[in-house]
Amino acid sequence: MCRYRTLHQKNWPGPWINDNFLVFIDPFLDQTTGYSFGVSASGAKWDGTMANGSSVSLDWDCKWRSETRQYEDRWVSEMSIPFKSIKYPAGGSQWNINFSRLDLKSNEKSAWAPVPRQFPTASLAHTGTLVFDAPLPHPRPQLSVIPYVFGSYAQDKVVNKEGKYSADFGFDAKIGISSSMNLDLTYNPDFAQVEVDQQITNIAPDWIGCSGAGWCSFERENWE
Repeated sequence: MCRYRTLHQKNWPGPWINDNFLVFIDPFLDQTTGYSFGVSASGAKWDGTMANGSSVSLDWDCKWRSETRQYEDRWVSEMSIPFKSIKYPAGGSQWNINFSRLDLKSNEKSAWAPVPRQFPTASLAHTGTLVFDAPLPHPRPQLSVIPYVFGSYAQDKVVNKEGKYSADFGFDAKIGISSSMNLDLTYNPDFAQVEVDQQITNIAPDWIGCSGAGWCSFERENWE
């Protein structure tokens, strides 16, 4: 008997508090930047871009598939990552790669390629090598479009004016021109709802923004 489940990365509670399997890929062999993919025992997905040798940002999201099944004594997951979902140098024949496993039952974290204890298993400086049978083809152009619609309703009840409805639409688009260059396009941007924005709710009397940028600063304003 087994159970099958697939979840989005938003259901991922964190890499340290669940059984999981992670993959770290360094296509450019620079031991600094790369990609991370992973699944938990419940089928939740993880994907992100890597920087500074081991840091992972989950703001990134791409198209890939995974299937996870739970058995009485184990769980099994299969991952399918298309070449078109990531960037890599054309004509290359090898990548740096490592696999990490966290087993909460035995409280053990292990890696395919040995990693010193003082470094995280995500360290791209301590990886193995994935060798392809033939040079990789030229990366396919990447295109991502996020459309959206929004509307509003306003009514001034003080002067008893009739309410007015308004609606509009827009989109964000990302085009991968080369392995090191993207073209970002937007029409009628909805700045508050961009997917990778880290939204902040401010209930303090201070401005939130970039320090030293005029009215947009962290300094307290004197309204007296």
